[in-house]
Amino acid sequence: SVFGKLTILKAKCTNFQCVDVTPNVSPAAKMAGEVTPKCKACPNNFLSVDGNNYYCEYDMAVCLSKHPNCKVCAVDKCYQCKDDKYLKEDLFECFDACDDGYFKDTINENNHTCGKCQPDCKTCTDGTKCTSCPENALLLEDTGKCVTATECPSGYYKDTVTATRKKSKTGSNCLTCESDTKCLSCIDGFYLADEGKCSACNTVAGCGKCKSATECTECTTDNLQPDKTCKKDCPEAYFAKDKVCTACVDDCKTCTEERKCAVCKEDALIVEDTKKCVKGNCPDMYFKDGAEKMCKRCTGGCKVCSNATDCQECVALKMLEEGTMKCDMCMANCMMCAAKEKCDKCKDNYFMSDGKCVDMCPEKYFEKEGKCEKCKDTYNTPCKQGDTECKVCMNKSGTLKVLVVAVVFVLMIAF
Repeated sequence: SVFGKLTILKAKCTNFQCVDVTPNVSPAAKMAGEVTPKCKACPNNFLSVDGNNYYCEYDMAVCLSKHPNCKVCAVDKCYQCKDDKYLKEDLFECFDACDDGYFKDTINENNHTCGKCQPDCKTCTDGTKCTSCPENALLLEDTGKCVTATECPSGYYKDTVTATRKKSKTGSNCLTCESDTKCLSCIDGFYLADEGKCSACNTVAGCGKCKSATECTECTTDNLQPDKTCKKDCPEAYFAKDKVCTACVDDCKTCTEERKCAVCKEDALIVEDTKKCVKGNCPDMYFKDGAEKMCKRCTGGCKVCSNATDCQECVALKMLEEGTMKCDMCMANCMMCAAKEKCDKCKDNYFMSDGKCVDMCPEKYFEKEGKCEKCKDTYNTPCKQGDTECKVCMNKSGTLKVLVVAVVFVLMIAF
């Protein structure tokens, strides 16, 4: 029908109104949608379901059987309750009062409607601000929000007086506090002064964070100095790192890194490859170059040297060659040697035997203080308790005797 085309019009009517189409509008205009809709009130016991229809429905009788406290309803939903009841707008049902989770809608006060609180509220004054919270939540008093936390967030303290466990916002510049008048910590740019008050860090120029009126912990733009003030340049023996003047290595005058020096102090030498500073003698494996005020490394394997080529003492496992003043490897398993063919001290778990290092002493020898000592020709048997030499040597001799007897027995069987 012609009127069926009018359902596309978006009239801003209520549920108690329907679209009013002017009778003298031509059918062509109605078909083209060139109609400015108006709203007109529905008659008693009639209702427009969504406010956009051009007609009012009459099904109040069926609806009221489901909602006895309803005054205006459609299909199975109530839209207005009787005068002594309240409509919960999200449920489309009537109740005696707006209980927990709902608030009285003052805008539609004549219609006795209950608006829905925020999901985390127990009670509220409107749709955005809670007045109380469930048992597992606390109320932020100034914002009307409920937070599910056992401790108060920054800027709040727990009000132990109120049974609802409300939270109240603390005084200015307070981060955490014990009460409205006593802070426990302060926001950036303030420090905790006497009597739980927060005072500004502005007594130190350029300070962004501080521990006291004279002790800055972080500067806004400059570098934090060793004396806890803020300046652009760091003093001698310090370098800037993350806006903090950090100390160079010991006895260093100028550096750009924490562990490496560029220039040592006047009475110190710089170690060539480690870039550390030393006073007095150079460490092992380095020699002093007085012209460059530097400790330079000796040649490979040298422990003490006078220059880059002449070595006086070698490191472990190496020996000093006569004539060349260079270090060469000792024999296998040798810790210290004066000549390549003869070891002076073996590695751990090795024993000296004829100038060489062995992991086990030969027959008729026993181990003693890192060396292989020769066994005696005879021992009093049985060996006395604690006589290790006797036991070792007799065991080796006994083993030899058994071996000789076994060989003779095999030869006799063969012939």
